Amino acid sequence: MSFEIEEEPPEEIPYSFKDYMLQPLRFSSKVFKGIYINPKLKYWLIILLISSIFTTIGSYSILRNLNIEVSVGESIPEETARVVKGMMDLFVKNPIILFLESFISSLFFQAVTAFILFILVKLLASSGKYSPALMMVGLSNIPSILYGMLLFGLGLIMPPITWTIRITPQRGSFEGAGLPTEIVSQQSTLNILISIWTLAIVYSACKQGFGMDRSRSLVAALLTWLIIIAPSLYQLISIL
Repeated sequence: MSFEIEEEPPEEIPYSFKDYMLQPLRFSSKVFKGIYINPKLKYWLIILLISSIFTTIGSYSILRNLNIEVSVGESIPEETARVVKGMMDLFVKNPIILFLESFISSLFFQAVTAFILFILVKLLASSGKYSPALMMVGLSNIPSILYGMLLFGLGLIMPPITWTIRITPQRGSFEGAGLPTEIVSQQSTLNILISIWTLAIVYSACKQGFGMDRSRSLVAALLTWLIIIAPSLYQLISIL
């Protein structure tokens, strides 16, 4: 005859939307534990929307300084240049499209990053859940708001930049289709610098939220951080 002792579920720790939003500034152990015990994904989604708005404003402030010029090679109608220029202006300088791009890409990227953090926590601490990991990664949206504000400031002082795209006859290939290196380098460098704040957030989340020791928290945070900065790091390397 055996007796099973049922473990009592951990007591919920209340936290508000304001607590979640200010957590990257406060680094409260209580809020981290509250997020782990009772993840409120609606908070993450709201902050993601706010972050995407700020990022869109910052990106638009930068991209509005672009003067897009499209030229065509021999045997290609001039009308093609006008059509391509119109499309580039639409997709590069349209705030609605910039917002959708920012929101959807951030949603997907954070979901993937949270899954990787979840796996790391499982491997290193044999515990953890996906929803709290997503909430923890979602705290990086607060640094993203600062990133958008800094981009906005840069856009105000940035001189006009000419972006020349040439369409050649070789299967309609495009020369210079990538964004100017000045913009890519500024955005990527700024993103990497801001992400150091995210590294501190993820480390604290692993240590105080998931209950991992310092060394394992540092390993999980560093690996997650490298994934977060990978796109910006690749862009910087590609223009060197």
